[in-house]
Amino acid sequence: MSNKGKMIEVKSTALEAIDCCASSIEELAEEMSSWRDSLEDKFSSTDKYVSVSETADLLENTGVRDHCDEIEAAIDMFSGQEFLAGCPPHVVGQRCERCRWDGRPSRPDPEPTFEVCDREVSDWHGGKRREVAIVHVGPNHTLREWASIGADEEGVEMLRARARTAFEQRHAQWEKHNAPDKLVPARLPDDPAVPAIEELQEIGAIEISWQELQPYRGKSKSRADRLGDAVNAGTQGIEAMRAAIEAYEAAHPVAEGEERDERIDELLQALDDLEQSLEEVGNAEFPGMYG
Repeated sequence: MSNKGKMIEVKSTALEAIDCCASSIEELAEEMSSWRDSLEDKFSSTDKYVSVSETADLLENTGVRDHCDEIEAAIDMFSGQEFLAGCPPHVVGQRCERCRWDGRPSRPDPEPTFEVCDREVSDWHGGKRREVAIVHVGPNHTLREWASIGADEEGVEMLRARARTAFEQRHAQWEKHNAPDKLVPARLPDDPAVPAIEELQEIGAIEISWQELQPYRGKSKSRADRLGDAVNAGTQGIEAMRAAIEAYEAAHPVAEGEERDERIDELLQALDDLEQSLEEVGNAEFPGMYG
């Protein structure tokens, strides 16, 4: 028995175990990141800062949470999918219930047209000065650039160039939000039916157990112990789901000439990715008295 505490059995489902694993690693990453930030101003040249920073970077960039989300998404695919018909022909003015297009076409802005407003105005001293405005009027936005300039044409061209630049910037933003290259959006295709794999639909709900350290009263669990427990929980969840897949494939061998269901491959790949990330994060070293 450890002088830090005693080992206890924790029970959960496989999916909950890997979620707990990811949450614990995120908490450790946040703690180390805060510690790194507090040292940065005055101690950035010390060995302590370097050590803390390396650990924080490792924990922040594990990708464990992303892999857990991928596993959950892969499990959802085992529920199958009913046939879903594609969009009917898109008609301007008619809402499409399949893709939710509102029936209004996007309209690209035409090439800008500029109007030159040139006039002579009086100044405060009774003199005359020339005022020129370059105005672009379009269906989506109107831009105006004006200045008091001399009588030469060079000033007019400079102003026109400035107005064109302003138009292009505004139009780029409009284009980004209105997709003007698509007057009518493309129709969504048919989504074919995908059969469910009943034996694997509840793979994430498999009951598992693992050992965790419970510190004695008055003692706290070190970061290293917390990380070890998190990695252990995630590893147990991975192994349980792999075992379930192996049992399913043993009971339902792939016929000659056929290929394994790609949904199984996706889940196995996500499990492999999570396992690799846990191996990498398991090398983290925690400096300090709470390491």
